[in-house]
Amino acid sequence: MLRFSTPKFQLSDFWSNTLASTIGTIVGIVLTFGTSYLIERHESANHERDAALMVIHNIDKFCNLLEGTVESLEEADSINGLIINYASIDNVEIPDSTLSLFFSHIFHRDFYAHDNTANNIFSNNIEIWQDIANKSFIENVGQCFNAMSLVQKLKDEYNSMSIDAYSSYKRNVEFVQTDGINLKQYVQKVIQNVEVKLLIDRLHYIYLPSFKESLNALRKQNAENKLLMQITDKELDDIFNPNQSLAL
Repeated sequence: MLRFSTPKFQLSDFWSNTLASTIGTIVGIVLTFGTSYLIERHESANHERDAALMVIHNIDKFCNLLEGTVESLEEADSINGLIINYASIDNVEIPDSTLSLFFSHIFHRDFYAHDNTANNIFSNNIEIWQDIANKSFIENVGQCFNAMSLVQKLKDEYNSMSIDAYSSYKRNVEFVQTDGINLKQYVQKVIQNVEVKLLIDRLHYIYLPSFKESLNALRKQNAENKLLMQITDKELDDIFNPNQSLAL
């Protein structure tokens, strides 16, 4: 019986080197692109977290300022209510210190302005949002920015109304002859001024409730933002208030 042996296939040195080089090139390409992809993913994740940290911190800062506004206006509203209810009753004594507090609060205005730079950056730069994969977070932040814008408009309205009331008070009460009347009687004249009455009324029924409701909503939404992005208050303090964190 004839036996045929299978010829062994051998690569020439040229083809061996070429094949090895090709395989090495392919592996190099895979490693390069794979590494680049991992680096880009890592950088994208870092950008996402940095953006989230800045947005959440910005909203927290706005809430802290708004909380101060609410506290001041709550005190003013409380004093206004006391004056409205009792200043016109002759046999009720109101301490001069309380009447003086009324004057220090009635024309109170918020002169601080929240820094909207971060809001503008994040609202107008689509590239930043492209780094953020969590769509629920993006939607939540958009609602927060809208609420913050509404609060700022309401503050501007209230400040404008306060200026109008003060101007009316100066024209119609302060420059009118008031000799021979005590502080309580003088306050009665002030709260009878149409612009002042409107300011007191709008503060109680419109502005203060709106500010309080907005503050509660923003606090709640930003707490949800932190959960969505797994960001803690401690992390925020360590980054944005490092000296305070060390003191604690």
